[in-house]
Amino acid sequence: MPHEEKATRKTSMMIVIGSGGHTKEMLSLISFLGSQYSPRYYIMANTDQMSNDKVTEFESSKKNKENSQHKIYRIPRSREVRQSWFTSIWTTLVAIIYAFPLVFYINPRIILCNGPGTCIPLCFAGLLLKIFTFGKTQMIYVESICRVDYHYQKIIII
Repeated sequence: MPHEEKATRKTSMMIVIGSGGHTKEMLSLISFLGSQYSPRYYIMANTDQMSNDKVTEFESSKKNKENSQHKIYRIPRSREVRQSWFTSIWTTLVAIIYAFPLVFYINPRIILCNGPGTCIPLCFAGLLLKIFTFGKTQMIYVESICRVDYHYQKIIII
């Protein structure tokens, strides 16, 4: 395959967006990606309007520079802030029920996440997609140095 053809091949990305600092960190991270990482599918909690606004603003600024596609999807939160770990079992199961058809429908080449609880059901669905379809989905987990003790639990799960 000629080098030019490889360089223009598109790679679909599922980008898990969390609230607050997770959104800022993720948008900063993907701002360096070229147009070959398209389409981009942003997945966020259905209660996170601020992240939706930030992603829309980010993508609007990119449209002027390159021809790329994106779409935003929402799923229920796995765990609300201050929700007990016990009751989060049920809300995580609900999030998994929403995540499975979404991941199988999108069939992303890359699932990119940086720690929000929303990433657990999506990565679980991505793992099963890879196993059952012999797919090429890769999961990339980016961890920042701050709050490592808290995020360590999610890394073990993933």
